[in-house]
Amino acid sequence: MKKTIYFFTILLITLSSCSSDNDSSLNSKILINPPNWIQGKWLLEGGSAVGESGWSFTNNDFIIILANTEMSQRELFESLLNNGGEVSTSDVSTENSYSVTLNSPQGITVIYSFTKVSNTKITWDRISNSIYNKQ
Repeated sequence: MKKTIYFFTILLITLSSCSSDNDSSLNSKILINPPNWIQGKWLLEGGSAVGESGWSFTNNDFIIILANTEMSQRELFESLLNNGGEVSTSDVSTENSYSVTLNSPQGITVIYSFTKVSNTKITWDRISNSIYNKQ
């Protein structure tokens, strides 16, 4: 649990300095397509000391939730593209797993992988024993 909170905190601090700019022409460059089974809001089982923590998936976005704050990865990457950054995304889904890869201009690659436990539970593969419940 402490590792999860620590990771989310570092991630939020790192990425929160990026501003958002909604340019619809960039949509085709950001390929995030979560499968139907994972779409929705998923919160960490047992809660978090810093407020809601988890994930939200739409048909074209992947959102990190930390301390009741939602951070759209699509908006982040659109902002980076607007500022001249070379970014790319890709995702892979199966009946029971979903993985999204984010490549930033600094050469940093972040991979988020999730496994379906049931229709109402997923795990984040990065943190063992992390269970997220569908809301």
